[in-house]
Formats: sequence, C-alpha cells, structure tokens
Amino acid sequence: MRNIFKIIKLSKPLHGLMLLIIVIVILGTLFEIVTPLLSGKILDEVIRQSTNQTKEFSKLFTLLALSLSSIIIYLALRSLGQRLGDHLSGKIRKFLTEIFYDKALKISQSYYDSEISGKLVNQLNRGIASIQEFANASTNFIIPTFLQSFIVIGILMYFNLYLGILMISILPIYLWITSISTKRWGLKEEGKNKIEDLTRGRIQEVISNIKLVKGFTSEKREFKLLSTNLDQINAIYKQQSTEFHLFDFLRELILNVILFGTALIIYNNTLNGLITVGSVIVLIQLVDRARSSLFGMSYILGQIQAIDSGSKEFFEVLNIETTEDYNKKQKFEKIKNPKIEFQDVTFQYDSNKTVLENVSFDLSKNEMVALVGPSGAGKSTIVNLLLKFYNPTSGAITFNGKKYSKLSHNQVRNNIALVFQENELFSLSIKENVAYGSDIDDKKVISSLKKANAWEFVSNLEKGIDT
Repeated sequence: MRNIFKIIKLSKPLHGLMLLIIVIVILGTLFEIVTPLLSGKILDEVIRQSTNQTKEFSKLFTLLALSLSSIIIYLALRSLGQRLGDHLSGKIRKFLTEIFYDKALKISQSYYDSEISGKLVNQLNRGIASIQEFANASTNFIIPTFLQSFIVIGILMYFNLYLGILMISILPIYLWITSISTKRWGLKEEGKNKIEDLTRGRIQEVISNIKLVKGFTSEKREFKLLSTNLDQINAIYKQQSTEFHLFDFLRELILNVILFGTALIIYNNTLNGLITVGSVIVLIQLVDRARSSLFGMSYILGQIQAIDSGSKEFFEVLNIETTEDYNKKQKFEKIKNPKIEFQDVTFQYDSNKTVLENVSFDLSKNEMVALVGPSGAGKSTIVNLLLKFYNPTSGAITFNGKKYSKLSHNQVRNNIALVFQENELFSLSIKENVAYGSDIDDKKVISSLKKANAWEFVSNLEKGIDT
C-alpha cells in the first residue's frame, strides 16, 4: 500500500481526473443497486395484483420503467467511468515514464558503471506496467467492488440485523487470509523480479555484444545461463501457485459456509412470515452480489501486492540522488581562449584502489596533448574527469580559472568535443547520427562524411543521408 500512496502523491496533476472518476463510479454503483431493490417490489406488486379482481398496471409499469432507467443510467455511468479510467491509465503511463526517464538522464555516470542497462529498462517496464494495470483495475473493478460490498452489507443490515452481521463477519476473515496469501506471494515475487532483471539485462548485453559472444564461441554458455535463470523463476512461481491455491480453497470454504448460514436466516424468516417473497428475491440477489464482491477481494489484494512489488525498484531509482540537471536555465557562452588545469588531482572509483594520485598539468589553446600509458593507468579516467562524468576525490580542475565544482555539467560539456573509442549508433537516419548533439545542416553532414571516408557508400544509398 505504501507505493500506491506514493503514486497518488506523485500524480498530483491528475488528481482532478481521479476525483471525477471516483464520483462517477460511486453514482454508477448506487444505480446498480437500485435494480435488485426494485425487483422485490415488482414481484410483490405482481403477487398483489394477481389476487385482485381489477388489475392496475400503472404502478407495475412505473416500477419496471424505474428499473430500466436505473439500468440505462448505470450502464452509461459505467462506460463513461471506464473510458475515463483508460484515459487516466494512459496519462499515468506517460507521466510516470517521463519522470523515470528524466531521472535516468540526470543520474551520475557512477550509477551506470555498476548497473546493467537492460535491468534498468526492465524495471521501468515492469513498474509502469503494474501501475497502469492497477489504474485500470481501480476504476473498472477495485473501487466499484469495495463500494458495492459496503452498500450491500448496509442494506442487508436494514432488512435483517443478524444477516448483516453475518455478512460483515466474512470481511475480516476473508481479508486476513488474503493478506497472508498476497504477502507471501509478494516476498517471492521480489526474488523472482531480481532474477528476471538480471536475465533481461544479460540478454541485452549478449545481443549488444553478439560478435564478442560468437568470437569466443560462448553461445552454449550464454544459453545455459538463461535457461538456469528461467528454471529458478519457474521454481519460485511453482511455490507461489501452490500456496495461492491452498489459501484460495480455505478462503472459499469459509465464504460458502457463512453464505449457507445467510440462506438459512433468509428462508427461516420467509417461512415465519417475517419477510415477503419479493424481499426474499432482493436479499438473495444482494447476498449474491456481496459474494461476488468478496470473491473479488483476493484479486484486489493481489493487484495491490503486484503493484507494491512491481514498482519497488521504480521508486528506488527515483530516490537516487542526482547532481546533474539538464533542464536548468543558464546562459551559455563558448570559451574563446580555453585553458584547463589539473591541480593535484586524485581520484578513485568508490572504495577501490587509487587510479590517479596528485596529477597536475594544464591544456592551453591550440595545444595537442597525448596521454600514453598501459591499460589501467588512468587515461580514460582523465577524459571522464574532463567531461565532469566524475568529480575528483581530492584536488581541483579549473576551466579558465573557474573551478569545475562551480560550473554546471552543461557548461563544461558544451565547450568540449569528444570522439569515443566505441562506435555507437542510434536507430536514426545517417544524417541524425552524424549530427547527433549538434545543429548542423546537410552540407556540414556531407563534409563530415567525406572526411571520414564514408561519403562514397552513403551517396550510393537510395535515400542518401536520410537512410
């Protein structure tokens, strides 16, 4: 439940729409109850008219017309509520995805160094899917079910106090058993999610590095790893399924025993002339509705547990502290005579050994500097510090006399161009890939391709740079 309240709090811009849906659902539930209440009066009126010599159809017609009207209004409100619920679900999906993606773009590089990117995407997908499914279920099922349960029990108590008390007694017992069941399910679900995240992340890594995998003939090893992980997931699911069905049997057994008691009360009162035949029909319909609602409680608590488990990592990512903000408004100026200086810079990744120790040097305008050294000497680390992907453990980096710590990430990176060792391509056109991160025209794109000896084959493609 804790994560549900977080989602509601986070979705503040959508509170107006949520409130409108709740009002529509309440009205729809009230009109749904009108029909079984009127059915008893209709039956009593039919019995009364059958014993009269003169038949008066007007009252019966009025009751039937009211019953039909309440059904039409209920159907209209239900359709409207469900349509708005679908709209809300889509809005929540967009809203929360944007929040998550915004956070992912602001998280420091050190987080991505220790996390699998595929795992992050899987956490996003699972979190959003569980939240969206819960939003749909809330408007279409959960809220109406809870409302109907309490309204029906209230009406039953009005007809017969003992009948109402008996129906109320089901709720705590039923909810207690269901809460135990869903809690046990949820704990196992978290373990299952961790394995699934690692598996999805591994699949993405293997596909991204397929040449490496094939080059080292590791296909069999990777397939076995995937298969083992899936076996572990299925083993957990098997335990979940066994426990769920045992609890479900216990739930339904208790429910049906209590419903048997309600039937005895209803028919005993009828035989003793305490209630009319029409009232019997009403009570039977109301008990049946209460029964359906209670059966739905297991689904509701299951949904609540699913969203709690599914959105756990989603909120863990949102709670990560960030130091970057690409949305921050600031005046940007290109530095005309740049000078960067490292002053006794020491750096280490987390608590590992020191990579750089008391490094000092400066880079001036039109100066070409080469960093030479064996793997692990700190060449890439210096470049990462230049781009402010990391901050020095001690010492300082200055840009034209200004300390890096006082400059924003965008101010630094807008003045530094970097060509990476790795070739990375987005699923975009050639033009968009060449111009990525810049605002350049076709002529400059073509000029760049010529300098990279790529224009010859690009010019022969059917759509050229728009391929």
